[in-house]
Amino acid sequence: MSKMLFDFCCNNNHTTEHYVDSNIREVLCQVCGHTSTRVISPISTIFKGTGFPTADDKWAREHEKTASK
Repeated sequence: MSKMLFDFCCNNNHTTEHYVDSNIREVLCQVCGHTSTRVISPISTIFKGTGFPTADDKWAREHEKTASK
């Protein structure tokens, strides 16, 4: 198995990172010792270069115009 960096969260809301095998779903919390489960987090993807519209920039420009009125 390949090791990857994952976030884990316990019932006491302690969030920690662990470098573990990709099949590991639970580890012990480093703070309180309870069982922590792996958190599935979305990844951030930004496409750069020509041909990729930037919807976020358009949204920001429109809201700046509205706020300046």
